[in-house]
Amino acid sequence: MGDKDTLKDRVDELLINPDAITRVEVFDERTGSCHSIDNVDGKRMSLQIYAAITDNESRITPEAARRGLDIYGEELRTDAARIRGKHTSIDFLENVAACDVPVRSHVITPYSAKPIPRHVREAMPDITRKFGTPIHVYDEDGIRNTCRNFNQAFSWVPGGFKNFFAVKACPNPVLMEIIIEEGMGADCSSAPELTLAKAVGMTGEDMMFTSNDTPDSEFQYARRVGAIMNLDDITHIAALERATGGLPDLLCFRYTGEGKNSII
Repeated sequence: MGDKDTLKDRVDELLINPDAITRVEVFDERTGSCHSIDNVDGKRMSLQIYAAITDNESRITPEAARRGLDIYGEELRTDAARIRGKHTSIDFLENVAACDVPVRSHVITPYSAKPIPRHVREAMPDITRKFGTPIHVYDEDGIRNTCRNFNQAFSWVPGGFKNFFAVKACPNPVLMEIIIEEGMGADCSSAPELTLAKAVGMTGEDMMFTSNDTPDSEFQYARRVGAIMNLDDITHIAALERATGGLPDLLCFRYTGEGKNSII
């Protein structure tokens, strides 16, 4: 399907921002061959196609390779077949499409960029038409999967494992309700964050209190709601004892190594 003149239209429909990608590296373990597409003039459309067909497990499956070949179109594929090596990106996908196993694909992005999941990209036109821009969009399925993968990664911990989400990173009560359902707690740095955690259903040791320059009133409030006290500085021991009249049975400390903030 498609010819050279309409290739850009087909690529634009993928909703991939090439400026958010440095390059794509694909490695075929069967043959040992590697194909790299850099973000340079003449390769940006191939870059977007390869990024679009790379799945969330960093793979390009034979089915996805065939989808990528359809995006390139019959005319470009015919040209590539006529002179082997004329279009190495098409050649590589032809090889993947012909086999029955996926290949590894690494979409390399700048530190500040993260590829948008395909189902979110596809929904964005409707979302922007309905709500306008700028707009923040959260992917609930993605958040839940990340929570589950994170919990699974630490499932080996003897006695169990519980992650405490840093509320200051995103104090959105809807997102906090999601992480509660996925078995996580809330790491709060202030009394308002503790209040927010309580408001979405967290109680007692579901909350951790990690703060700096803490007034006595906030130490007292954290003790009243039963949050785990997580002290950030050795002077906080005396400050907590003074503010609340003693130390709790359970007390945590944040260890930062010697001389620099190298180990949290």
